[in-house]
Amino acid sequence: MSATETPPSLPAERPYRAIETIGFCGGLAAALVVIAFMLDDGEARLITLSLMCLGGAVGYALGIFLSPFTQSEETEFAKVGKLVSAVVTGFVLAKLGPALDSVVSSQVLFVPTNLFRLTSFVGCMLLTAITVFVHRKYVFGS
Repeated sequence: MSATETPPSLPAERPYRAIETIGFCGGLAAALVVIAFMLDDGEARLITLSLMCLGGAVGYALGIFLSPFTQSEETEFAKVGKLVSAVVTGFVLAKLGPALDSVVSSQVLFVPTNLFRLTSFVGCMLLTAITVFVHRKYVFGS
């Protein structure tokens, strides 16, 4: 097969790709939730779980953004991407820069609970983005 040819699609394998992804990502997400319950209690646990949910929501949007179904979706997502990058690089970084400097310099980030919250947010975001991407590309995509 040459570099320009696409591999033949095997529709029968598509559900298995989704099942593998759900199993792997679901297992990792479950491990994060168990660790959250072991690490925190009361309101601290709610903060951790809320950050994990926020990471999942951001990951869901990211997964959709990375796997457009149609050319028109791709065009719209490119417009949205430009807008989001302009907002993030301009306003958000200007406002969050001093706050992030104080967090890093005061070692607040390096408290184990806070570090777990950051990594669980990023982990949930990536796990959700991977799951949505695989479903949109390999299960529902052409």
